Amino acid sequence: MNLKRLVAVVALCAGLAALGPRAQELQRIAAIVNDEVISVFDLEARMRLIIATSGLTDGPETYRRLAPDVLRSLVDERLQLQEAKRRNVAVADKEVEDAIRSIEQQNRMPVGELNRYLSQNTIPHDTLDQQLRASIAWSKLVGQRLRPRITVGNDEVEEILDRLRERQGQPEYRIAEILFTVDAPQNEDATAHAAQRLVADLRGGARFEVMARQFSQSATAATGGDVGWVAQAELPEAVRASIDRMGINEIAGPFRTQSGYQIIQLAARRIAGGSDARNAQVTLRQVFLPAAGDPRAAAERLRAVRGRLTRCDDVPTVVREVNSPRPPELGTFRVAELSAEVRGAVANLEIGRPSEPIAVGDGVAILMVCGRDAAGGRAPDREEVVNQLTRQRLDLAARRYMRDLRLASVVDVRS
Repeated sequence: MNLKRLVAVVALCAGLAALGPRAQELQRIAAIVNDEVISVFDLEARMRLIIATSGLTDGPETYRRLAPDVLRSLVDERLQLQEAKRRNVAVADKEVEDAIRSIEQQNRMPVGELNRYLSQNTIPHDTLDQQLRASIAWSKLVGQRLRPRITVGNDEVEEILDRLRERQGQPEYRIAEILFTVDAPQNEDATAHAAQRLVADLRGGARFEVMARQFSQSATAATGGDVGWVAQAELPEAVRASIDRMGINEIAGPFRTQSGYQIIQLAARRIAGGSDARNAQVTLRQVFLPAAGDPRAAAERLRAVRGRLTRCDDVPTVVREVNSPRPPELGTFRVAELSAEVRGAVANLEIGRPSEPIAVGDGVAILMVCGRDAAGGRAPDREEVVNQLTRQRLDLAARRYMRDLRLASVVDVRS
């Protein structure tokens, strides 16, 4: 053990004799990353954050299952922060605050609500702060060091545009991904097992976008794993063989791809170049209350619970809370089949977001789109193709950068 590491360990362990058994347990070392300590306290705090935001069941078995993957993420974040510091890339407190405000806006939370949520769930604010700081630092570092090296030629753009024109009328899929990269052959089995554990959690009810932000090693992690619309021919062969059999919001994988192990979620499908939006299909859920002669009172009751509808899985719970006489599942419909009122409420509604209360038959309902099969979309233009190629190459360069940091680091895992 070198002097810096010895100092780090001594600093962490100082005063343990005066602490109780649980405090001593939390201050144990989970890992040492290039002489910097990650404690068991850091590890447990991050797991509490993930469990609180993902829909996972809180309990010892969940903690045991999450621990290896969460520790890997903490190690990567520490490496990113160390590299950013070495390259004189700083993150201002204002940038972290702006990121928190952005999360609140995306989740329709009032200012300050996220910090209150962390406090209510006994999650240290530093846990989220450190995660955001690492993400911002890495994004800035990649932008400064790698982005200037990325070039896209006119010939390859034309080739892609020609290929896209040829694919008009063929299926396209809106997918989200979680990627576990394999940096070295000796990591193959551990990475495969990590991906399989995560699939089990997702099928057990964990929120895909939360788990993507926490664990995915692709650049799409920043957007909750959203890849966007992908032509069938552009999908990896293993994914292509499964995609037609998948239902909306279904999870598939892990698939072994060139980069590692990929888990995907199907958000929507459409025919490229289609234009009749009325032929699109939507899968709907509802929270319904009978009007009983007073639709305004029913609407007010629904507005009072609307804030608790943050995703489709919340609908059955709220249905039970308000004692709705109708089930949450409405089914899948062509947009053209919907009444004008319902069509207006859901036409531009994001998946997993609740509508305002609307009159439906003999009552009032909040509707939620839980799946959408789009009728089609226009082909990307030149600028969009250039941006897509740039993002893909930057993502690949960033993964190689991260791989090199891991290979050059000294990581001593204790927990």
